Amino acid sequence: TFVVGDWSFTVTDADAKTVSVSKTDGITGNVVIPPSVSNESVTYAVTSVAENGFTSTAITGVTIPASVTSLGAWAFRECGSLASITIEDSDEPLALVAGYYSSFAWSTADKTVYIGRDFTLTGGNTPFSDVTSVVFSNKVTTIPNNLFYGNTKLKSITIGDGVTTIGSSAFNSAGIDDGVEELQVTLGSNIEIIKESAFNSCSKLKAITLPSTLTVIEGYVFAYTA
Repeated sequence: TFVVGDWSFTVTDADAKTVSVSKTDGITGNVVIPPSVSNESVTYAVTSVAENGFTSTAITGVTIPASVTSLGAWAFRECGSLASITIEDSDEPLALVAGYYSSFAWSTADKTVYIGRDFTLTGGNTPFSDVTSVVFSNKVTTIPNNLFYGNTKLKSITIGDGVTTIGSSAFNSAGIDDGVEELQVTLGSNIEIIKESAFNSCSKLKAITLPSTLTVIEGYVFAYTA
């Protein structure tokens, strides 16, 4: 393990020259994780955020570079001021934890999320909470099951043209908070499948335009909407 500036790094594979990243004391503000770091004349790729890596920090935003391929359990747990999450575009999927050990557990500030790649989820339910808007880039091909289930503050969902499948209950019960006037959803032009209950109970969803590419709408996709 070594420290460079505001960052602590742990070598995860000496041969492949990869490291995980975590906090140092006092890290605050908008954090942009570096894609690489040098130590003792060796340059390492930053490929993961350590378990509990940024727990209980006062960061207000985080940008996760394309080099990072996994977020550990509770990586950003109890970051009460975290208002912006940017996951940069990449062809490589990002592995993160959902459910009780969610990578973003109990980070309860209202937040915006930009998702620039596919996800591999472990654990149940959603890894996110208190999201107000989300944008999926054209690099995303599949929105996983339950990804934003129960995010009641969601006001805006923008889905890029790379997405072909929206998973089961991906946005179930989204945007139902009293403070949301209307849930605005923009679908990409290449969606083929919307799985069961994807927008179930989205009571503030008043209008949506479905693309001509859509071939399958499973049961209860729009049940209990406006």
